[in-house]
Amino acid sequence: MSEEKWIHHCSHTQHQLKEVYSNTEFKCQVCNHEGEGTRYRCNPCDFAVHTICGTLPDCLSSFTHPEHQLSLRPKPFLIHKCRLCGDFVTGMVYRCEAAGCKFFLHPMCSQPPELLENHPCHPPHPLRLCSSASKKCDVCQEKCKHWRYHCDICDVHIHLPCLARKTTASNAATGATSASNGFAIAKFWTYIGRLADIAQLMGNN
Repeated sequence: MSEEKWIHHCSHTQHQLKEVYSNTEFKCQVCNHEGEGTRYRCNPCDFAVHTICGTLPDCLSSFTHPEHQLSLRPKPFLIHKCRLCGDFVTGMVYRCEAAGCKFFLHPMCSQPPELLENHPCHPPHPLRLCSSASKKCDVCQEKCKHWRYHCDICDVHIHLPCLARKTTASNAATGATSASNGFAIAKFWTYIGRLADIAQLMGNN
């Protein structure tokens, strides 16, 4: 029988959160995006967070913003967009606090994989995460306004919502995809396994 896992979290200081599994969807109280499956939860308060959001470090370094460290902060008073996916920040956020540097990332977007291999959108070659450019997505033909994955060999560009929808549609565990880009992208990071690996590493430190 596996040992119960409990954590303390700065967003819910009243009680500890217990790791539980449910196939029902929930809204994470840290990043404000939906989730399903394993989560940390306080039953008396009906409070739940993604496993990755429950184990986020206070500060981190990311190749998406190599100039400065990013700090985890409460939801900002002013409206900002995540620099990676382009969706509005509606919960806690990683932000650069260097003077004049307005860089914000959703917690779920804070540690994306730099390289994807054997992805359903482009199985022949690896896809590398690149910053925005005046390119069209080769899946939907819309302009890539934010970060996108790129095949250096074929010069294929695929923006995050299309990758997310393709990933969730091709994964038998996901069911139907959501119309929300934020929901789809959050599920995308989860299903490719990168965030689960990071959460496990954090838990072992």
